[in-house]
Amino acid sequence: MRLTPNNKQRSQLEKSAHVARWAYNWTLNQKKSHYEETKKNYSQGDLRKHLTQLKQTDDYRWLFSVTKQAIKDCDVAFQRFFKGQSRFPRFKSRRRSKWGFYNDPHKVKIEPTRIRLEKIGWIRLAEKKYLPEEFKPLSYRMGREGVHWFVSITVEVPDYVDYSTPANPPVGVDVGIKTLATVSNGVTYKNINKTSKIKRLEKRFKRLQRRVSRKYQMNKEGDRYWKTRNLMKLGQRVAKLRNRMTNIRKDTIHQMTTEIVKTKPSHIVIENLNVQGMMKNKHLSQCVFGETGHDEPGRKRRLFVEFYKFFVTAK
Repeated sequence: MRLTPNNKQRSQLEKSAHVARWAYNWTLNQKKSHYEETKKNYSQGDLRKHLTQLKQTDDYRWLFSVTKQAIKDCDVAFQRFFKGQSRFPRFKSRRRSKWGFYNDPHKVKIEPTRIRLEKIGWIRLAEKKYLPEEFKPLSYRMGREGVHWFVSITVEVPDYVDYSTPANPPVGVDVGIKTLATVSNGVTYKNINKTSKIKRLEKRFKRLQRRVSRKYQMNKEGDRYWKTRNLMKLGQRVAKLRNRMTNIRKDTIHQMTTEIVKTKPSHIVIENLNVQGMMKNKHLSQCVFGETGHDEPGRKRRLFVEFYKFFVTAK
């Protein structure tokens, strides 16, 4: 759900994200150096004790409780690496990494129109009446997409088991370049990236990026660039426009998956695409994922998530 913080709360959200990023990088550095020296893993408990001692010093009094989950996230990344499920963890960049942090569930209070976060206070919700009347929250994660802040709430719901025999035949979905997808029943969905609406927004997006580049060249002094207030305003306009195009593409996929699942097929089959390989080809990535394809996950992965979500709720 999207948040509507004021300027002071926005600054506090950004500060919490920076603290979580610093804690993740600090944990990664500690675990990496400890393993190189002793060939042993640095446990979460020892890392938390070490960080608690740092918090008591004058130089690290700005650290607070959002660091606990950052240590856990880094430890999970190490475990996935040693299991061969992912590559070696990398340090998080302030510019390129996603801004976000975690709050303990017992320190968060939520109401239909607002949410209370630790160190920040009550923040209004832009989206209302989406939460059920009774639910058990398991975790709260705050993240920033473009210029907006969102809260992701993990809730516990009972498992859905349907033992009835499906009546409708299965369907297959073929994700393409000229079309968004082609279904085995003959229905095709238009590629949103080839419509005049998206092309017009992408043209405006390129013009704004050129303006930003010219501003940087004007403010260049030696090897350094001075970021003026006008540059910040232009950066916000670029982020808003990128976020708008991303939301249009997401909404198109939501509508398509909802329409397919409403036919109530017995199961849905999606082709196995090499999304990572397609992203390396700039022509394919622009056709399939759009001009801002580096910000969007693979359509195959998103289609799978959407089909799973709607398939469970629609039956």
